[in-house]
Formats: sequence, structure tokens, C-alpha cells
Amino acid sequence: MGCGSGVGVEIVIFFAKTMTDIKLLTKHQLNEFTSLLEEINEGPLGIEVVRRLGEDFALGRYIGFLLYNEGALAGMAATLETYSVVHARKILNLDELYVRSQSRGKGLGKRLFDRVVEYARASGYMRLEWRAEKNNTAAGHLYAQYETDTNWTYYVMKL
Repeated sequence: MGCGSGVGVEIVIFFAKTMTDIKLLTKHQLNEFTSLLEEINEGPLGIEVVRRLGEDFALGRYIGFLLYNEGALAGMAATLETYSVVHARKILNLDELYVRSQSRGKGLGKRLFDRVVEYARASGYMRLEWRAEKNNTAAGHLYAQYETDTNWTYYVMKL
């Protein structure tokens, strides 16, 4: 049968992909967000902290992202806006990026981080800043995939 015979076979291949969705946090999802913060904290946050989180969210003090994988809550990111007085431009600071233990190893942390980067670019931030604990090797492997400005040192002083 030649190529010009008009007879063809269509082969359709379906690739199994996980259904991943990343949503900006709304006030209706604060309980889900708080549950993930309690996992990070390894215990309850306390009534006063939860109350302040709700108030601070309503005031726009942070922007949250919720990660869902196959319909289940799988992780979150929390960002804060800061400002460069030298450049008179806003900066986005990634305060937390968390993926539940049962959802790790699937590239979901990278998808979540990429969504935060996409949000920062689309929203006109001049840069994205973040930090990770030195012993968090998974975070180190994730962030090593990105081109970063390594001329900065980050310091923390507990008060």
C-alpha cells in the first residue's frame, strides 16, 4: 500500500500524567493551608496564631499557593512582599515551600516553585528571594536547578 492510497492508521498514545493543580489561596481555603503549616510545625499552631494568620491574609500580608495532586491536598507555598528602596521595586520572598511526605519524589515541589516564579514574573516583581536550611538536601537539589545570583548571603538573627 503506497503513501497516496488514502488509507491511514491513526495511533493515539495516552500518557499517564498526574493531575496537578496549583491554586492561589483564598479565605475559604485557610483551614487547608493551616493544616499544612501544622505539619511543618509538627503540631498545632495555637488559636492565636491561626487567628493572626486569618487576619494577616485578609490584610494581604502574604500570598499563599495550594498544591493539589490527583484531587488531594499535597503541599503549599507562602510568599511575602518586600521592597527594594534602591530600585523602588517590589520583591517576592518565598517564606515556605512544603510538599507532604507521601507526595514527594514526583516533581511536585518543582511544579510548585515554578508556579511561584511564574506568579512573581507576571506580577512585576524585580526578583524572588528564598532561603533553605543547610541540612535540607531535597531543597538544595531543587534550587540548584535554577540560575541564581550567588553574590548574596542570607543572615538570620532570632529575637
